[in-house]
Amino acid sequence: MQMAMQQWNALYSDIAEQKEQREGLHLANNICTEFSRLIFAESELKIDGDGETANFLQNLLDHFSPILQTNFGIGLALGGMVMKPYFADGSICMGMIPADRIFPLTFSEYGTLRDTVFIEPYVQGDVYYTRLEYHTFQPERHMVRIAHYTFRSHNADTLGVPCELSETPWSGLEPFTDVDTDAPLFGYFKVPKANTVDRSSPMGVSVFAATIPQILQADKLWDSILWEYKSKETAIFATRDMFNRFDKMSEHDKRLYKILMHGEDGKIVPFSPDIRDASLFNGFNHILQRIEFACHFAYGTLSEPVETEKTATEIKMAKQRSYVFVSALQTQVEEAIRQALQAAAILAVHHKFIPSSGFTLSCNWGDSVLEDTDARFQRHLQLTQAGYLKPEILIAEEYGCDTEKALEMIPQQPSTADFSLFGGDR
Repeated sequence: MQMAMQQWNALYSDIAEQKEQREGLHLANNICTEFSRLIFAESELKIDGDGETANFLQNLLDHFSPILQTNFGIGLALGGMVMKPYFADGSICMGMIPADRIFPLTFSEYGTLRDTVFIEPYVQGDVYYTRLEYHTFQPERHMVRIAHYTFRSHNADTLGVPCELSETPWSGLEPFTDVDTDAPLFGYFKVPKANTVDRSSPMGVSVFAATIPQILQADKLWDSILWEYKSKETAIFATRDMFNRFDKMSEHDKRLYKILMHGEDGKIVPFSPDIRDASLFNGFNHILQRIEFACHFAYGTLSEPVETEKTATEIKMAKQRSYVFVSALQTQVEEAIRQALQAAAILAVHHKFIPSSGFTLSCNWGDSVLEDTDARFQRHLQLTQAGYLKPEILIAEEYGCDTEKALEMIPQQPSTADFSLFGGDR
């Protein structure tokens, strides 16, 4: 799994392109970014209630949600991530730890992460510090023990030798902390796909794990397309006597005009071959469609959409694959957020910020993946105008409120009895 994560991270971060100093397609990154957009496109996350606990967690959620949406791509790329609350600067904060910095120790029978080690590196000059944060859940004692172990090295690739916590940048942490809880102190998200890397592992796999060969093929073909345009650039070959001062020409002109080293004086040879981009782009588009299929995207998400007449049912079926997978991702995200907020509430009680840890999380993800929001509104508006749908239901859906609030938003219609036929008051 660790070797697989290194490959996924290299594709997501475009490490190969950076080493070769070339511009790739960034397909892996774009796939994760698009899935992240689809997950959070219409998300509404809130804590129900007006108590001290609800206000505390809602404030934490409001600060954490933008960070989650922005950085969620790395979790999709590496097959999972942990949302972990922690105490810092006199408050409870929420952090995101990608799967390559998590070493799982035990899982429950349902695949829930329980005991684990979180890795945090820190570089100070030529010294590399590493902190291992052990979380051991002890359900029989209703507690989690958090232990910190630190190491120091002069090589980024080795853990080094153990050192005292007081000698590291984390000197303010306690070596051991026991927290009363009936659940682990973090939320674990994993991509809901079968693990084909290690079938015995309950860890998740990257959203693009099944389509890595096609991603590499698309990058190679894209290089061929760029070379096709570069190699077929129009050029004019001429002998040196045809130029007045070749060294004074602009770079653009030098690219167009080439000096013939041999040949008769006064000779000019134009070079303008046809570019066979149509066949190349056709093959490139087919590879993108295979990537879309393997990643559970609707056709046209990455590839050029094929303009053919389709019925409404055919369009909906084409989007169904993407809708089902994104819904599964949203279910995993919701559960991970709920677990993380529960852990944050427990830590807040432990540090005496709030009196209790009870709360209710309300998540509304919307269905914009399957259906366009504007199209749905127009359809409901037509039903309202035809008298088949009450106006307050339309307003409640548009503004995300209840029907009582929607009724208050509807202006009162003046009575016809208050007006005369000729426009004045009676």
